[in-house]
Amino acid sequence: MNNAASRFLFLLLLAGATNCVLADDVQDQIAWLKDQDAFLRGHAADALGILGDARAVEPLIASLKDQDRFVRQYAAISLGRLGDARAVEPLIACLKDRDRDVQESAADALSKLGQPAVEPLIACLKDQNRFVRQSAADTLGKLGDARAVEPLIACLNDGDVIVCRNAVLALGKLGDARAVEPLIACLKAWNEGVRRSAFDALDSLGATMKMEGLVEALPDWDLKDRLGRSLNKLGWKPASDSEQVYFWICISDGANLKTNWNKTTHVLLADMQSGNQRKIENAVYTFISLGREDIVPKLIDILDTQGTKEMAETYLNCGHDGLENAARSWASAHGYQISSRGNGGKAAWGKW
Repeated sequence: MNNAASRFLFLLLLAGATNCVLADDVQDQIAWLKDQDAFLRGHAADALGILGDARAVEPLIASLKDQDRFVRQYAAISLGRLGDARAVEPLIACLKDRDRDVQESAADALSKLGQPAVEPLIACLKDQNRFVRQSAADTLGKLGDARAVEPLIACLNDGDVIVCRNAVLALGKLGDARAVEPLIACLKAWNEGVRRSAFDALDSLGATMKMEGLVEALPDWDLKDRLGRSLNKLGWKPASDSEQVYFWICISDGANLKTNWNKTTHVLLADMQSGNQRKIENAVYTFISLGREDIVPKLIDILDTQGTKEMAETYLNCGHDGLENAARSWASAHGYQISSRGNGGKAAWGKW
């Protein structure tokens, strides 16, 4: 057996027998962090985390700059296991590593370092690197420290959608009442993922009783079922024609929408001309679900003038030949590739 194989076998035995480790074994592992073989350096970095000896902290910090990405990743993981505050700043520097796995391992390690990591991570929320901000927001939610509440609220206006969504979820985990109003405002965000995350966060905060916030979130095709259930639970009564139509949509009440067709069209046709993308999509998908032929020309017109790729794909897959043809024409004119799907997209013709 050659030297490299012997050392690797010893590493494996060591990782599985940590209760029987001698003091010199830690020093051997530390020495192997400088071995020419990257495979052995990586397994040494991993073993040192399992061994749990504080003497490994500084050598592992040095290994965060190893040329091999697996060595850097195992070093980050092991520093998280060791839980030593000396690793905070080096791990934060790793959030900018060129390898995504190293970045994620560093973020996970920081979540295990507790209080010493909080203030440095708060500072990271203003970093120019979006992944650093994303990781910081996510990790602060895991750490559960109230010092992060106000800085995370400020991140709700971040230009990066993932930063914003991570901040929303983190605020839900922190459970601080200061976040309720800012999270309610996020129910109006343009991004569906942010809105869904805000709803989840408010649920975890026990804040869905904020009826006015739910009403202000109307209409929202993507959250309509959840909004309908919450408003029903609260015993809410619509106070205007718009609110009534939106509520019928939330509970998929096609019968009332058809019976009160004048009211339905008055509200939704106005929404289609509002310039508000969320209102436009809600109106379009409602009309598709109601399946009235007399509205088809208006649906084609709104696709031509204010359409999106998502809207075109819904037309293509909704089950109406005229709308399918309109979708193909729109995609060709705008240089998009749209695809047929078996699930019908966001709305199916005449479903209600």
